[in-house]
Amino acid sequence: MPAADVDSAEVVISELATNAVVHGHGSTVGLRLRHTDDHVRLEINDHCPSAVPRPKQAGADEESGRGLWLVDALVEELGGKWGFNADGTVAWCVFPCRMPVPSENRGHATQGQSPGLQAR
Repeated sequence: MPAADVDSAEVVISELATNAVVHGHGSTVGLRLRHTDDHVRLEINDHCPSAVPRPKQAGADEESGRGLWLVDALVEELGGKWGFNADGTVAWCVFPCRMPVPSENRGHATQGQSPGLQAR
């Protein structure tokens, strides 16, 4: 996954977790992150049913209200999907993520070279 995509994924995780803590009415928040061969799935559970929130674009003077709008834009940019379960307890997102294929020589020292260092 390119570094820029990792940064975007971190913002998505942060925004969804922050929403669960700030706006959820439960006493705990759970986070589950699963990786398969071709995607990552994130679930954040605040264990408290509520109305399903919707993204909105906040006005220029508003200090909050941009989180879900930002999540929507970043997940779309990553080629993923996101949403909430029917009772509003779980926010989820899924986005593609292919792990790089390891090089045959990665991690193996060659003559006169330490592991992890490249000869110049």
